[in-house]
Amino acid sequence: MAFIRSSPQERRAARRRHVLQSARLGFQENGFHATSMDDIIRASGLSAGAVYGYFKGKDELILAAADASMMELREEIAPLLRNPVQSPGDFLKRVKKAIDSVSDRGPIDLRRMAVLGWAEAQCNEALRQRLSSHYGDLLARMTDIVEACQERRIETNADAIETGKLMLSVLFGTFAQASIWADEADTSIFSALEDNI
Repeated sequence: MAFIRSSPQERRAARRRHVLQSARLGFQENGFHATSMDDIIRASGLSAGAVYGYFKGKDELILAAADASMMELREEIAPLLRNPVQSPGDFLKRVKKAIDSVSDRGPIDLRRMAVLGWAEAQCNEALRQRLSSHYGDLLARMTDIVEACQERRIETNADAIETGKLMLSVLFGTFAQASIWADEADTSIFSALEDNI
């Protein structure tokens, strides 16, 4: 077996990912406010100087955690965007299944991180702006799905952008439900979307 030596940049990137993952696990377990930099430093196993060499502080880690979660979400739904769907409701069922799958196999639960992010965004303007940008991109993809579904139907009265917003609201609502109820959130509303859009 050949030994492959990593470059200093690769090692630095790997340690940065490790610190971020330590922070995300702490945020997921205890919330943003209850997770201190000392907690993150301890969980990472690195020195305080090393951790602060990668992130200036908790606010920067919170933004990086949001970016990482949104990147994982995009990676999960990218294959779904390439495959035709029968309806917006069908697409949402597939997205929900993909997100549940990645969240259940862990260690990061994207649903829980979304709910925590929404709460934190109420008092963290930088996070609110970052999430707004990410969700704007997601809304554009949802709108594309609605338009593709509408092209295959003879009649439709639904506005694609407004329907995309509805789809996001329904999807995010299932995340909120899942954060409260231990069992799977009700997805019957997806069928209502299939029947009415």
